[in-house]
Amino acid sequence: MTGEITLLGNVLAIGGLKEKAIAAYRSGLKIIFIPQKNERDIKEIPKEIRKELKIFLISRYEEIGEKLFFSKLNPLPVI
Repeated sequence: MTGEITLLGNVLAIGGLKEKAIAAYRSGLKIIFIPQKNERDIKEIPKEIRKELKIFLISRYEEIGEKLFFSKLNPLPVI
């Protein structure tokens, strides 16, 4: 986990998304949550890694819990 959450629960953008996604993939992770504000940076993740990861865009802290505990972990469509 990396990044910052405000006192109101807003998830802020992170730096180095490409490197962090590659590291997550190499560590065997299959699901990652990234800030909605980093959506434009997804294209920097190599295509072969992107297709192997389920990527969820979130803007608020509560969304992580909702995805982990109340859904079937169907990722949002990401282009």
